[in-house]
Amino acid sequence: LVEIAAGASIRAGSITRSMLRAELHSFGLLGAAPDFARAQSQVKLLESELRARTRRSVPIPGTNNTFTVERSVLHKELRERVAAASAGSVILVRGESDVGKSALALAVADELRADGGVAIMASLRDLPDAAINLKSAFGMDPDSLLASVASAPVSVLVLDGAEVVQERGSEALGALLQAAVRAAMISILVVRDDAVESVTALVQSRGIQPLFEFSVGPLSAAEIATLVEAVPSLTKLMSD
Repeated sequence: LVEIAAGASIRAGSITRSMLRAELHSFGLLGAAPDFARAQSQVKLLESELRARTRRSVPIPGTNNTFTVERSVLHKELRERVAAASAGSVILVRGESDVGKSALALAVADELRADGGVAIMASLRDLPDAAINLKSAFGMDPDSLLASVASAPVSVLVLDGAEVVQERGSEALGALLQAAVRAAMISILVVRDDAVESVTALVQSRGIQPLFEFSVGPLSAAEIATLVEAVPSLTKLMSD
């Protein structure tokens, strides 16, 4: 802290909470600021809503059980991509509808948390399009929100449904991305393939870099075979 203060005095500049968070993010897990309590319940609700509509398993007819296709290779690759990304980076998790993009992003974020990282997760479909309305949605403006949340060497902001940029525009996404950059967080955007160009243009218009793409393809033949073996009623559907 003394070194940070000394550096600021040399530059004759002031230090914001986002700047301080960015400077300290490599020191280990730091707790949330007291005022994060204003947003905590809404942040939890937004994550809960995202999880509720993200299908991560298939029900097995005639039983109370479900089956999950383990996409361990993709999971490992995305986790490594996040680990290698620098603070302020943006990762686009792209693919066609219903290939498991959201489930994969959530699974990686959960693993990061379990390993001592920090993750904020929400769907842009649950947030207002206008940046000015984010304060009422969260209880805090984007900069204050991400500057007050707990901090760790690996901190991610996961935003699902980024294709809203193409469908109706979203000033909110730009504001959240810039706040994440200032707070040294990595942004993971989940987006359909057809909207990648629109999202990329928005990110670049805000001067945010680097930008990485991570593609999630459909199930492989081996994964389909494993799924059909566990849920035989899907045999005809898969053959079609």
